[in-house]
Amino acid sequence: MKLDAVIKKDNRQVAKGDILVPKNFKAPSQKYSGHFDWTYENKPYKASGEYVRNKNAQGSTHLLTIDGNNDVKGSLQFDLLDKVHLKCDVQKGGRRVSLTEMTAGPLKWDHFELDGHVDTDHPLPKKSVKTKAAFSYRANQVNYEGRVESDGERYAVEGKWRKQQKTPKQRQYVYSLALHAPQGSLSVGDDVIVEDAFTIRRMQSDATVKVGRDEYKMHRTIENQPQHFKFDNELTSNTGKSAKSTLDYTHVGGNRKLDAFWKYNEKQVQADIETLYEDRKMKIKAHSNIGCEKVTNWNCEVEGNVNDNYVLQAHEKLSPQQSDIGYLLRLDKFLDNEGKLEYHIDKRAQKFETKALMRNSNRKYHFDMNVDRDHGSLKLQTPTQLITDAQMRVVRKGPEEFEISSQAGGAARGKVKAHLKTADNDQLFQIQITDIKEPFELMLKNTKSGNRQTSQVEFTLDPLASKKTYGAESVIEDDGGKFRGMLVTLKHPKRSVHVELRRPAHNKYLFSIQPKMGSARRPTVAEMTYDKNPNGYHWEGSLTDPALKSPIKAKFDLVKSGRDQHNYGLSIKSEVDYSGQPQKLISHSLKIERKEVGAHRRRRAAAHAVKFEAEMLATHPASNKHLRLWVNVDRKQVHDALLPVHTTLGVQTMNRQKKMVEYSFSADSDAMSFTELKLNYPQTKMKARVDAVGDKHYKLAFYRVSLLFGRFNNTFWNTF
Repeated sequence: MKLDAVIKKDNRQVAKGDILVPKNFKAPSQKYSGHFDWTYENKPYKASGEYVRNKNAQGSTHLLTIDGNNDVKGSLQFDLLDKVHLKCDVQKGGRRVSLTEMTAGPLKWDHFELDGHVDTDHPLPKKSVKTKAAFSYRANQVNYEGRVESDGERYAVEGKWRKQQKTPKQRQYVYSLALHAPQGSLSVGDDVIVEDAFTIRRMQSDATVKVGRDEYKMHRTIENQPQHFKFDNELTSNTGKSAKSTLDYTHVGGNRKLDAFWKYNEKQVQADIETLYEDRKMKIKAHSNIGCEKVTNWNCEVEGNVNDNYVLQAHEKLSPQQSDIGYLLRLDKFLDNEGKLEYHIDKRAQKFETKALMRNSNRKYHFDMNVDRDHGSLKLQTPTQLITDAQMRVVRKGPEEFEISSQAGGAARGKVKAHLKTADNDQLFQIQITDIKEPFELMLKNTKSGNRQTSQVEFTLDPLASKKTYGAESVIEDDGGKFRGMLVTLKHPKRSVHVELRRPAHNKYLFSIQPKMGSARRPTVAEMTYDKNPNGYHWEGSLTDPALKSPIKAKFDLVKSGRDQHNYGLSIKSEVDYSGQPQKLISHSLKIERKEVGAHRRRRAAAHAVKFEAEMLATHPASNKHLRLWVNVDRKQVHDALLPVHTTLGVQTMNRQKKMVEYSFSADSDAMSFTELKLNYPQTKMKARVDAVGDKHYKLAFYRVSLLFGRFNNTFWNTF
């Protein structure tokens, strides 16, 4: 069907046109067209247009084309199929002036996808805007994406959340977020394994922040098992600055091991502590090795090594039948001593054997004596003399006490006097050899009285004159078979070294060393306190040394809260203070909290809202280090599902100008009528909003404001 029309003025034709319409307006395919000519201000104009509509089971397509004076052409394509497609193209003089294209997937409360772009050119302002937004929600997975590119500047956000049941008792949660802007970018990710109600077994976090020319990377790992806990945190940057902290704790029975490590740039602090605490055993390792085990007596080992320049080794193995005591002491180029003494007693056979080795630098003394009932023999080697077979005479002074002397003296064999006690709690071996070029005296003494055990070994050169004494003494205290403390003193004619270990409480250890007793130098002291309970763990340690301007202190706290897998909290905090100045405190913290709002404790279906908050903070003010990551999610019951209605993700850090800058993303929605997305950057803010006007009718708007100019400089909106 064709319609014609003519318009005249003063009997002159000024316009005419014709329109072609279909005969059946209800047909699935429709076509409308028209052609118009007119005169305006003595200039002729013409225009033509065509509209085509097609319908089928999948939806409908619409196409409108317009041509004016063969110079301005426009087309509008609108398809309503499984996806919504809109395309608008305007050309003038054969040159494209504007192109708008947008594709939207099925718009549902749990899924939508939107992709579009707008390009304009002369005579309009030349601009290019591309955008994409997508959201997908399933019971155990959420994906979202948003991207806007405007005039060469790209702003984007992408995130994922996934929940997976690993075992009947364990669940895995995976989070990821990426933000991008011209001024910088951020990417963070978490991989968490949770057991039972809320027990984190493993958490791995990664973050990368780019601000201008600066780039920061963070890696954090938390492992939590019934007998093992590990916390590892590392922060690096392209500026050359780095910080790392590690805490590794293992507890199996009475055996506890703690490895702690802190490093900032090239400065580092390390503490390796191992304790074995049972009723009759104790072992501690702290930059060294100290171990004790109680059989009948406390038997101990001590070992320390600093760059192979300062070496300390000592051991004692005691019983009523034998003793084995030895030590090695080397203090750089000033002192190099070694001593070893063994003796064995067979009371029933009345036999006694002792061996000794003493070394002072390169001067060695070797001693070997055997006693059988009332006679014995002696072998002796000194730096200047060798005695191969000196005969001894034994005289009993009591049930468990003897005196030993040589049968023949003289410069060749020397004069020997010895005193021997063999009681279980009072053992003594003392021997003096004189009338030789290098006379000496050797003494070994073990006593027990009450809760104290004392062991002493001494080697004295020239005992009748200069009396240069080398040796070691240890005092061990216990309480009902439980270790309480140990004191070790190493003796030298020019200095004495004092090592002390105390356990003043069941959860506290104190270790100190004084390299030179009697001097003005303060001792090096290390302290450790720990406390473990069902809801958390606390560890605190310190190191004091004259070489340090202030003590090095470290703390670690872990606190769990909550009653089930729907309501829980976790707080982890670590601190390292190496200077006593607040601006040089290294601090790391992690907080997680989830709670239900309006939920009855016994009726899970009553919950209609859930709040989740998480925050990670790492600071070191002296190095301008400040990194804060956070996420807040509020979920509300909609369509029988808990959907996110408010989400905020962000990072806060310090730039080169020592100003705090923030990058964040937020999403708000009621899952029915609107969705609003916001991007916040230091110099730019952007917002996208989708409003449901009616059934299959939506309004979409984009906004951008630059804080450099203080006004909105880009706005785009459309409806479909």
